[in-house]
Amino acid sequence: MSLRELGLLFLMALIWGGHFSIIKVTTGGVVDPVFYAAIRMTIVALLLAPLLRIHKGQMRYILLAGVCLGGLNYAFMFSGIYYSNASVSAITMELVAPFTMILSVIFLKERVGLLRVLSFAFAFTGIIIIITARQTDGMGPSPLLGSLLLISAACIEAFGAISIKKVRGIKPFQLLAWFALVGSCVLWTGTLVFETDQLAVFRERDIWPFILALVYSVVLASLVGQATYYWLLSRLPANLVACSTLLVAFLAVIFGVVFLSEPLSWQLFVGGIVTLTGTGVILLRAGNKTKAASQGIPGTGKTK
Repeated sequence: MSLRELGLLFLMALIWGGHFSIIKVTTGGVVDPVFYAAIRMTIVALLLAPLLRIHKGQMRYILLAGVCLGGLNYAFMFSGIYYSNASVSAITMELVAPFTMILSVIFLKERVGLLRVLSFAFAFTGIIIIITARQTDGMGPSPLLGSLLLISAACIEAFGAISIKKVRGIKPFQLLAWFALVGSCVLWTGTLVFETDQLAVFRERDIWPFILALVYSVVLASLVGQATYYWLLSRLPANLVACSTLLVAFLAVIFGVVFLSEPLSWQLFVGGIVTLTGTGVILLRAGNKTKAASQGIPGTGKTK
């Protein structure tokens, strides 16, 4: 990994780490989570609409990835953050990396050693420690439900990343345009079915927190963060880049504790270390095979 790639990776982690706190504050008392995600993706879709192109022979993979990476994962993740908190959410979403490893074995016939399999089990054990904590003060309105939604979001995101590996020769923002368009359709359907009185946010006197959160989500998290991720993923192995988001979880916990006064319980501390250690081992194993696995995938995706 070059110094340039490392610098962009840290910028991406800083943006996405802060995004967990932004989502928590916004969905915690300002707007419904799926509705917020729907507005965010609609704005991104409108901004990137001129980049939409039909890519013959690849559209089924793009549309499938769009459902996963632009729609379902946001619906589950934003709802999970609402029911949980920023710190727990960030650590739980680290399961994207182990899930990507497992799905790469199933669908791409990649081979992994026993150590990486045990690391997946180790990482998942850390999540179990966190969600079985008896102390729930400051952990969200329903920590267990939130964790289950976040685990689902991580699995869906990993499946989307595997799906898009079939795509070749498409620029990142062109992919993001399709993800935003398809994701908007999925998210608007979700909010209309499962949420009510979504427009109440526009009747609030102080609407600026909502607007500023949207700016952060659209400009930084979507345009800057995702494009950076695509750029990195086009040059590095998928497992390596997915696992490198360990820094995202670390920064998200710091932001959650410092700015949102979230509790740093022993379950979060121990479970976080266990999860990040398990994911970190997968990262190291993937990094050792970087030269052998020199199959940069143009346009592969991830979302935050």
